[in-house]
Amino acid sequence: MSFLFIKKNILFIFLLIFGISSKAQDSLVFKAYESVLVLDFNEANILLKHQPLNKRNKLYNLYLKNYQSFLIAYFNAEEIDYDKFISSSENLIFLLNKEKESAEYNRMKCIVAVQESFIHFQWNHKFKTAQYLLKGRKYLNKAILLSPKDIENIKLQALFEVLLSAVPEQYKSIAVSWGFKGDANKGLQLIRKYLSNRLASYQRMEGEIIQMFVVNFIGVENNLVLGLTKESPLVSYLSLITLRKNEVAKDKIKFIDSLLAYKNITYNYLLFLKARLLIELHKEEGVVLMNKFIEEQKGVSFIKSAYFYKYWFYCSLQDSVEMIKNKKNVIEKGAAIFLKDKKMLDRVEKSNCNSFLVSARLYFDAGLYRNALKVLLQPEAKKSLVSLETKIEFLYRLARIYEKTSRIVKAKAIYKRIINTKKSELYFVAYSSFLLAKIYLEEGDKKEAKKYFNRTLELNDGEYKTSIEQKTHYYLKILQNE
Repeated sequence: MSFLFIKKNILFIFLLIFGISSKAQDSLVFKAYESVLVLDFNEANILLKHQPLNKRNKLYNLYLKNYQSFLIAYFNAEEIDYDKFISSSENLIFLLNKEKESAEYNRMKCIVAVQESFIHFQWNHKFKTAQYLLKGRKYLNKAILLSPKDIENIKLQALFEVLLSAVPEQYKSIAVSWGFKGDANKGLQLIRKYLSNRLASYQRMEGEIIQMFVVNFIGVENNLVLGLTKESPLVSYLSLITLRKNEVAKDKIKFIDSLLAYKNITYNYLLFLKARLLIELHKEEGVVLMNKFIEEQKGVSFIKSAYFYKYWFYCSLQDSVEMIKNKKNVIEKGAAIFLKDKKMLDRVEKSNCNSFLVSARLYFDAGLYRNALKVLLQPEAKKSLVSLETKIEFLYRLARIYEKTSRIVKAKAIYKRIINTKKSELYFVAYSSFLLAKIYLEEGDKKEAKKYFNRTLELNDGEYKTSIEQKTHYYLKILQNE
């Protein structure tokens, strides 16, 4: 089930759906829910204790506590938290199944089942990931059948459309049998339709969260405003990790520092993001902070990625001792949760570091395009290109810099050179075609855009295959509908 290997750093976000008849009960539940969103679990539990303990309220108490367990299991990535969450989820679904059928309870079961699928995914349990995603889809279909006009169903429909849009062609019949065709563009339109309704503040926040999930998943630039609000740290966190690439590293670091002040469950992940950004800026402080993250991280999440960025840093400095040590850690340490792409890891294992290419990439990712260009234009950089793979990567990095600095004619010419190498097992080739197609689309040349999007699919047979295919189909559907 390779289609389930999606970007992990946004999989923890989920929505909660409530439908309480009493306004007094509404008040307590919503306040408890808001406390969960600000990651203040103690306050949430205090509020839940004050609810009258009838059967209905008990279910909502368990539902909110289970959501907290989900967040803890995701962020800590420890086996004890994994077991606790799975156990509480199964208990909750069992209790809900004993209740009278309703759209509301089926939505609850849908969310819990899909949360389970995400946690199984995190631990690389492929069969269970698919199994619980399928269960979630069945519960959602029941909710839609029982309440076809309920706008709360739209959020979950959008989510399933986007997730199933990543199914490879050979599995499309499975996706259709699940009740959804898997159309990312439809998913984005559904969530925008939901946001167009008059919503309570917590509902709008859920909608914004899932919109950022969708935007990130389908590879569309996030043009949402990066805003810090103490009232919604999950929204702030997600807006940071899905922020468009042209936001410079220095601005992101300032934002992270303001989030770190809250010292909530996202703290270690924010340390990782800050360390990565500092490494992109070629600062030794980034390695120090990355070591702190590795030391303090409880579970396995992002450990391999942490060593990967350290490897890149020492590669850019041509420090062979530290480089070799961290390269070994990239291959051996921790579970490959974030860096799922085996081909990419194999390439790290087999290839030698090219300090010029790595240094240019780090500067590029930091938004320092002039620094990146300066590295690539050194005479020594061209002399270092001893293989076809490094020559292709060199051209790719150069084209990306020219594109970002508005030298579009140069960028287009280089992208075309890369495409004609036909070295399709490197993602640089297929992705160059994709980026070229996007340039033509932005210029209004739909014919050339379609040509190169289709060319992308022809060339796409290497790293990040599913991701590139997903983005390409999204834009082709836009062109088809215009």
